[in-house]
Amino acid sequence: MSIRSRVSSFLSVLILLILVAGCNIDQEPVIDGMGVSKHLEKMLITDDERLIDKFMGAAIAAGGDGVPYIIKAWKKNTDVESRCRLASVIEGVGPDAAEMVPYLLEELEAIDELRVSCAAMALGGIGPAAAPAVERLGNLLRASDYSTQASLLYALGGIGEASGSQVQLIKEAVERDQTSAIAIKALSRMGEAGVHAIEPWMEDESAQRRLWAAQVLSSMPPKDVSMVLDPLAKLLRDKDPRVRIQAAKALGGAGSDSLPVYQNVVHALRDSDEEVREAVVQALIRIGPVGGKELINALTDKYWYSREGAARVIGTFSSLAETAKSNLITALNDPNVNVRVAVINALTILGPSITNDMILQLRSNQLYRKFGGARVLGNIGPPARSALPDLQKLLQDRDALVRKEAQDAILKISGER
Repeated sequence: MSIRSRVSSFLSVLILLILVAGCNIDQEPVIDGMGVSKHLEKMLITDDERLIDKFMGAAIAAGGDGVPYIIKAWKKNTDVESRCRLASVIEGVGPDAAEMVPYLLEELEAIDELRVSCAAMALGGIGPAAAPAVERLGNLLRASDYSTQASLLYALGGIGEASGSQVQLIKEAVERDQTSAIAIKALSRMGEAGVHAIEPWMEDESAQRRLWAAQVLSSMPPKDVSMVLDPLAKLLRDKDPRVRIQAAKALGGAGSDSLPVYQNVVHALRDSDEEVREAVVQALIRIGPVGGKELINALTDKYWYSREGAARVIGTFSSLAETAKSNLITALNDPNVNVRVAVINALTILGPSITNDMILQLRSNQLYRKFGGARVLGNIGPPARSALPDLQKLLQDRDALVRKEAQDAILKISGER
């Protein structure tokens, strides 16, 4: 082979390698057998909402790898409809679309409020990386219509604590009916600045402002809620039940960070409002398997609904049920049926280990103890087989309710039901 032929062959191979390498570097993501650029193209030309959603979903699925193709489509398509569809894709991609922030900032300069709204939604989806847009978003919030304000608030909330400089504007938006809900959500993401903003509301004469404060806190992370535990615990005694419900949700959402005011939460089981009590029960459950002493004391509270709530919380955690076992057994004889049902459920969580204690209840001369013991044993099922002889004896009990419960327990333990 001549030198010229060898050089020519070498160059051919080199060019091929370069081409292959180039393809590997700039390989377009393929979703459902079609490149992301094609999905974007089809999304922009169809009027069929179902197809729009389909192609949009595929473009979003490409994630950050699809962003260069979104940029190309953005530059090529400048009409409002196209930009808004592309903005929805950017919002769906989220933080991986941070490269789009400069383009979206330009869009915020538009006179058209629809363009502004779509760009704001995309920035909110990108999140903290969209922080350069905060000042512009705040300026627009002062002069936009309510629909656009909602999008701007969504953006500020999505950016999060970096939007802290706009917290006063967000707070003002909470007080407008048209933007209150989205502004509350945005304010809950402002971190320490958001907490300081709503603190005065917690002691405001207006029940509505106290409610807003509690709603903001109920959506905040534990580290933020822990800054205002004492005033929040005070809201558990607010005269407005809506405020008390949201305060309970906030303390529950803070989890174990609410331990310093745990006794206040347990005390709220006494609330006269059923919805508030339910919120308190759920809060105690979310706080976790702690506070055995406080809950055990509540099992003997003068209010039946406080006793019931304590038993429900205890019955959610086997560790608490074990600690409170003797107190729960005593509570089987509670005069209120709702409390007894909650106690039975709490004892059931202990499983076969409680069998011998329940057999002793079957031998009691007290109606509720015999009934409760039989119900727990039936709930345990076949592992409680050692209780069958005592249950058989109860079939002759003078009380029809006990006889029926004993029969049911026997069937469950024998595997016949």
